[in-house]
Amino acid sequence: MSPRNLSDLLWACSRLDIFDSELFNEVISDATRRLEMYTAQGISLLVFALGYVGQRPRAVFMQALVRELRSRIDKEFDPQAISNVVYGMMRLGIRDDRLMKIVSEHLLRTGFDEFESLPLVCIASAYAKLECWNERLFASLGRSVIERLNDLPPRLVVMSALCFAQSTAALEESSFIMESILKGVEPRLNEFTNRDLSTISFAAGKFRQLSEAIDHDKPRAMYEAKDPFAKEVIEQVDRRTFESFTMQEMNLITYGLMRLQHRDEKFLLKAANQFVKNAAELTSVEIVNALYAFGRLEFVHLQFVHAMVEEVRRRNLVPEMTNLEMATLAYSLGLCRISVEEIMDAIAVQVVGRARECSGQGLAMVLWSMAVVNAKTHAEPLVSACLEEVSARGTQFDSSSISIIFWSSAILSGTASAVWALKIFFMPGFWSQGLDERSYAMIYHMYAALRAEAGLAMEELDGWYMCRRIYEEITGANIGQQNQRLSQRLRMQTIAHLANAMVPALEGFPEAGVRADIVIEKLQLIIEVEGPMRNVIPLDKAVAAMAEIEGEEGKEICGRTEEVIAEVRSEIECGLTGSAAFKRRLLRKCGWRVVTVSFDENEEYIADALCKMAEKKEKQDDGVDQEAEGDAEDDDAGAQGSFDEPAAATAPDVAAMAGDSFAGGISLVGDEVVEKEQVLSEYEKKVRAKLDLAVEELQRRILEERGNAAASSLFSNHLEYRRWQVGLEKDVIKEMLDSF
Repeated sequence: MSPRNLSDLLWACSRLDIFDSELFNEVISDATRRLEMYTAQGISLLVFALGYVGQRPRAVFMQALVRELRSRIDKEFDPQAISNVVYGMMRLGIRDDRLMKIVSEHLLRTGFDEFESLPLVCIASAYAKLECWNERLFASLGRSVIERLNDLPPRLVVMSALCFAQSTAALEESSFIMESILKGVEPRLNEFTNRDLSTISFAAGKFRQLSEAIDHDKPRAMYEAKDPFAKEVIEQVDRRTFESFTMQEMNLITYGLMRLQHRDEKFLLKAANQFVKNAAELTSVEIVNALYAFGRLEFVHLQFVHAMVEEVRRRNLVPEMTNLEMATLAYSLGLCRISVEEIMDAIAVQVVGRARECSGQGLAMVLWSMAVVNAKTHAEPLVSACLEEVSARGTQFDSSSISIIFWSSAILSGTASAVWALKIFFMPGFWSQGLDERSYAMIYHMYAALRAEAGLAMEELDGWYMCRRIYEEITGANIGQQNQRLSQRLRMQTIAHLANAMVPALEGFPEAGVRADIVIEKLQLIIEVEGPMRNVIPLDKAVAAMAEIEGEEGKEICGRTEEVIAEVRSEIECGLTGSAAFKRRLLRKCGWRVVTVSFDENEEYIADALCKMAEKKEKQDDGVDQEAEGDAEDDDAGAQGSFDEPAAATAPDVAAMAGDSFAGGISLVGDEVVEKEQVLSEYEKKVRAKLDLAVEELQRRILEERGNAAASSLFSNHLEYRRWQVGLEKDVIKEMLDSF
């Protein structure tokens, strides 16, 4: 057969979805031997056919292809042929630098004036997907797309938007091009099919995400209904009715709006109802993405979340999910402050078994969500697995992920896996990895837990003063209005106290090392004023209780997270978040009594009750010796004078070292953190030596007890094995502490 017939045959088979591996191999082998006899169009059809069916050619074919392109591209290859070659390489996922350089240089020499719209957009799409970021070429492609934007059909507009949205992260010029595309296409959205409308919404969201710095920790302060493109998309959806969109299309639109930071409650309410009605149609990734989008937009719709969770349960989706899907599902529930023990436990079981496969960000997302909703059923095995992974491959974890893992581990399991936590602290270069203030404050929680619960002198270790100082500054910067009113009322009642202060140490107890809302040292009492965001919603109980109370159908519980929590909390008991429970755990460990006060409780009643407690305490103290009335009067006068001391101090306490430099070799210079030559205390040297022995002992016991314990038939799954290892870790760290 002639080369032309062979190339036409292969192209026709690919378009008809006929794949015969023997036929394709024979044709490609023939082409490799005599590629110079194929026309430029024939070569392009061969490459396109290979890409269409996904069969990668051998290296010898690629060498022949590069040779022919180099010698013939300027004379024989027209725009369509070049487009077919590049598009085929994209479909194959082959980024051959030699080939791409030849094509790029040719396109920059000749320009795109002779290109039709389809080849032009296909080349742009191929370069974007292959991540071949040639700044001059993309600028030229972008100008050509903008010039003919009004003539492009919707499908090509969507392809262009996806291409330049992806290139925004690498090329500054793409931001201007993408802005021009969105501005030019906005009046034409009524020409778009539902599929095209949803896809360009997704592309617009991706562009915003890559072009703007988004604070992923506090979405509530930013998300409003203000994006003009998003408003036009919502108008189109309303005009066409929600029922006309498939669930996949609705998912793309919702996800795009989330990335555009556009929060429209009316639209979200209608979208939530559509997801509830058609929950059975959603795939696992669509369920996860929908929950994530609503969580990031801080729109909690209880019926919607319940419907999504029920689908996950009914189909038992968690074991089938990818690591990213599991992490996103857990993170979404954490954002909504919704506790579903069954789902969280299932995720924990899977992550314990897959910890080595998970990325640092994925582990951080799972642990953060577990800590927020205070899911502690499998907390110790999960924390042990995650901390061991950080200690084993710490260079693969960024500083943000490590700090979140430390914060979550302290909240969930305290000192259960202290051996791994200390090993991470002592890793070379730990304090020189570019930690920001937030990271230092989060790491401090692990320091506080090890100090209060394990009894380690953490103040002698590297990094303590930096973490403590930044924790005090961050937590002391704000004081709630309810806290201020309560402090003022207590001052009026002449009850000595500290407001928003670091908790002092009681006699015979270690220092808790945390900040509390109201501290009454005389009564050994801490008052914590908690707002709605310090609570989590038990989903099943909330849905059941609201269904009984409402009595009528149609009422929906939705809104911002704190609004929904406040409404649910009026009917059922909502538990505390992990961070709130962690603070109480440390305070009680250090001898304090802790009282939780709701943000909407009357501070006058609280102050009156405390006044009575204080009077009773004084009578008990003063009635011991009735003959010493004069001494008692002097004592009362002295106590009265103490009320004028910093009873309602709102400024943060300073650390033990008041200067700008801290122990452990770290100092602050302006806004930067500079690491000095590391100087270790004698205590830290001793701890490091003991820890090395403890880790060796732990590893020895694992091998000695069961041989290869993870593969032993004694353990039916990874969770059981990890529970067994946690027991060993506790024994080893206890022996290490006892040896001091």
